[in-house]
Amino acid sequence: MITKTQPTTQSIIDLLINYNGHSFVGLTTLTDARAKKTNNPFGKILKKTRLLANIGFHYANSLDSQAKREGKEIDFDIKPRRWGVRMPNTPLVKHNDKYYLEYKAENVQSVEYFTEEGEQIEKSQIEEFLPQTRHSSTQNDLDKKIILRDVAIENIISLRISKKVYLG
Repeated sequence: MITKTQPTTQSIIDLLINYNGHSFVGLTTLTDARAKKTNNPFGKILKKTRLLANIGFHYANSLDSQAKREGKEIDFDIKPRRWGVRMPNTPLVKHNDKYYLEYKAENVQSVEYFTEEGEQIEKSQIEEFLPQTRHSSTQNDLDKKIILRDVAIENIISLRISKKVYLG
């Protein structure tokens, strides 16, 4: 049985501050697509993503496991975070008094784009304005990349974990 909690960003922060371990979660986010502004007739573009994610994982362990699956021995040079501080024993990152969820994307189920007014836009209409996907140079020797992301807690629409749904 899946239950829904009170819809607040604070409920997600409270859950994650006290969360220890790792788990797969269902995640729906609404973020700025960071579209180019030059000649962009749509203005600000929002991106709604539904995905399966892994939280509370260790990046180094994920890299080592993927290398083993690919039959490779790689000595990874893992760089420290460029911004924010990972809160010990949680999947949270704190930066400038804001909280972010650090996750490993496992399976992106859907991506939709919208104008600020809520009108849906086909990706083919905006592809030229979207930023290029970047991959970590640490993973150049891997065939399958480990996709590490951070999302601001206020950009989480829903988080499903342990048969409970938390609404942002």
